[in-house]
Amino acid sequence: MLATSKFSGGFQFKAATTFVESEMEDHQLLHEYARNQSEAAFAELVSRHIDLVYSAALRLVGESQAKDVAQTVFIGLARKPNAVRNPRALAGWLYGATRFAAATALRSERRRRQRESDAMQLELDHSEPQDAWQSLAPHVEEAMSSLDSTEQSVVVMRFFQDRSMCEVGRALGLSENAAQKRVTRALEKLRLHFKRRGIGTRQPCLAPCLQLTRCKLRPQVWHPMSPAFRYPQFPQRPVEQLR
Repeated sequence: MLATSKFSGGFQFKAATTFVESEMEDHQLLHEYARNQSEAAFAELVSRHIDLVYSAALRLVGESQAKDVAQTVFIGLARKPNAVRNPRALAGWLYGATRFAAATALRSERRRRQRESDAMQLELDHSEPQDAWQSLAPHVEEAMSSLDSTEQSVVVMRFFQDRSMCEVGRALGLSENAAQKRVTRALEKLRLHFKRRGIGTRQPCLAPCLQLTRCKLRPQVWHPMSPAFRYPQFPQRPVEQLR
């Protein structure tokens, strides 16, 4: 019988498994591999337990990393077969090794994402507001929807309309200090929203970027006093019908 075990990354066992090996217990196969480096014995072990290991990895890390985790588990077994304290309970050892490998993979993934976030943060911190704004702009309206109505109002007045903090407070019936707190709280919620989208930025950098959202002057043709502006035409009705 030919047993083949292959994982992504080139880890592969392909060895002829005899009837004797297929009838051996796990602890016997492990002993045979540890003593004689029998690839056939190891391939039989992989064939027996790959479904267990892969299924556990799939539950723990998802499809994107399950193969790598399974590969890590069997590579570890191949390198240190004597690490299995109770060879008769190999399945339990493999399950525990899968959990450990999955936890390591998840930590590595979190560190990778953190490094990417830090790199983006560093880039935003050292870039001009106009450059940082290019990363934030497509997400601003979605981020604004995460604010409540009062928080939206303070952001609109403070940054979109470029009003002073005193004016913002007066419009909302708040003191200038209270308005400042509302703005700070709104900025923090926006920052967290951007962070969840993988766009790291600090409040001191976010405020100058939002100031770039200041209301733009509409084209002159839209101004009601412009000769080019055309009021909508309504059908004429007799005066008596208007009474």
